Amino acid sequence: MTLRIPLLLNLLKNRLLPFNFLIFLGLLLSTIHLYSINQDGNNSEVYFLEWNDSTFLVSGNGYTTEPNPHLTLYENNYYIFNNLSDGVSLCIGENNQTIYSEDDIWNNYAKGDNEYILFNPTADSPRTLYYFNPENNNSAGQITILNSDNNLFYPQTKIQEAKFGKSVSINDWNQTIIGAPGESQLDGVIYVFNLESNGTFTQLQKIVNPVPSSAGQFGDTVITEGQFLAVSSPDYDSFSGAVYVYERESNGSYKFLQELSTFSKIGDNLAGMFLFLEI
Repeated sequence: MTLRIPLLLNLLKNRLLPFNFLIFLGLLLSTIHLYSINQDGNNSEVYFLEWNDSTFLVSGNGYTTEPNPHLTLYENNYYIFNNLSDGVSLCIGENNQTIYSEDDIWNNYAKGDNEYILFNPTADSPRTLYYFNPENNNSAGQITILNSDNNLFYPQTKIQEAKFGKSVSINDWNQTIIGAPGESQLDGVIYVFNLESNGTFTQLQKIVNPVPSSAGQFGDTVITEGQFLAVSSPDYDSFSGAVYVYERESNGSYKFLQELSTFSKIGDNLAGMFLFLEI
């Protein structure tokens, strides 16, 4: 069994691809429910949306097949929009014609049945977005995003500049791995959470930067493949960058396995900004 970082990593570090290249990960979450904390501190389930030829019917989080209800979301939390519409696309946009393309959303333009949009609104609130069918956009539902500094999901105590949630990955065991590359004076850390049977999350592990005081922004990108976890540290060693590989143990925690760094350490390479794991 071999672990490889393919040619795309070299293309990025040699500036043959733009650094602002966005990666949208297809999330296979058919048996997973993610929860968020709303303004009142209560658990909020995933939203389920089904197209009825003219509008989306929304269920979950207190709704029961309501047509295009006005949804209220809170920054720094996680929301799943599960599209149950066979052959119909679901989009989130700044209006009912423009697709929202910031890096706090994954798999936008989800085409059902059972595709998901994962949305983690960042600290750019309050603002208004819309959810709609791009093939029939005469009807759209409104999304209001509000500030929730005092109602964070994790961590329980807000850490300034931590960038918690900059990267998110869900492994084959339904564990959620979240990067906070700005924590510990830009050293960065990652958190591993278990999804419990009652639908809540518990923190299993906090993994700190293997090279302390490096300001490498460890956790800028996290990606899982089987029992392996790869974590980028793009600012390490004068921005040469490094990727750290971990292996999952039987108790669900991860142990350090290997460091991958650039072949020639040239400043500002930012290796690790793009990760692809192949087993």
